[in-house]
Amino acid sequence: MMRVARVARARPTTPFQAVLDVLTQAGASQLCSDVPKKWEKFGHVLVFASKLLPSAQLRSEVAEAFLEVFKDVDILLTDDGGIEGELRKPTSRVLFSRPGGRLSD
Repeated sequence: MMRVARVARARPTTPFQAVLDVLTQAGASQLCSDVPKKWEKFGHVLVFASKLLPSAQLRSEVAEAFLEVFKDVDILLTDDGGIEGELRKPTSRVLFSRPGGRLSD
């Protein structure tokens, strides 16, 4: 009977862990505890609850880390509380847009 050597495989990295790795490599490991653990992805858009991103500086650095991990994402939105009004308009705002992306200005 022939013995087959088992090849050790690296554990798959979750997107969350990949964002933490990007921040750590960029020297921003102090932001790792504030990275949101939940988000929704719709095509080339990621949506975060605004309460999960407390400061403007954090938003920028974390946003860049998410864009580094999600190569197919062009825009990040914050959901500021769902919908409002008679016409049920969403209360989301553009957090960050990839330069040259599909929805960039």
